[in-house]
Amino acid sequence: MKDMLLDFFENTVNSSKLKKSRIKRKITLNEVSEKTGIPYTTLKRYEDGETKKIPFEAVKKISEVYGTDYDAYYAWTTFPLFGSLSGILISLFFGISVPVAYTGSILGSILGVLGMLGGKKLFESYSIKKENIKKIIYNSLAKEEQEEYDNFLLISKTLLKTNKILNEKEQNEVDKLLFATFMLHKIREKNKERIINFEEAEVFSKQENNN
Repeated sequence: MKDMLLDFFENTVNSSKLKKSRIKRKITLNEVSEKTGIPYTTLKRYEDGETKKIPFEAVKKISEVYGTDYDAYYAWTTFPLFGSLSGILISLFFGISVPVAYTGSILGSILGVLGMLGGKKLFESYSIKKENIKKIIYNSLAKEEQEEYDNFLLISKTLLKTNKILNEKEQNEVDKLLFATFMLHKIREKNKERIINFEEAEVFSKQENNN
């Protein structure tokens, strides 16, 4: 099941989004074909959803013409759990292996834009080392932020009487949820106006696209 999900998220492209991006820029399929070298009929099959698994290089070439991030066209952006930053954080801490958490590059870029300095390098490190992502992020926080989280965790678990009510496994799950909640608040606190609709977004990191 895990391999099937990973294959789906990594290889399935949102064809309607490809078409919307082209129409938004008032570019014809013939123009896209000329700039990418991809035949018109092939591009049309991509947009009509007749080709389910579009080659990565093709998606990359098309996104370069549109000035968008190729990652924005894959199926993970349409999955309900990944429609919000909170959902992505929760999925990450619970070890759901999809491209956004599996490679670390997408979420790293997003958190970097949202204000988490070194976010991309942080998640690339996770991707390579396969370490506990919650531990990596916690260690990357400033000392004051670590203390803030420790107090938040203690107060929350004390009020809920977590240690008396839940078993060890359930307590670990609560810890992950509370850390996701804490991180969501920290990100929003630093970037109140930066809200990304992952299903609609075409660009995740303006900084990367300007380089």
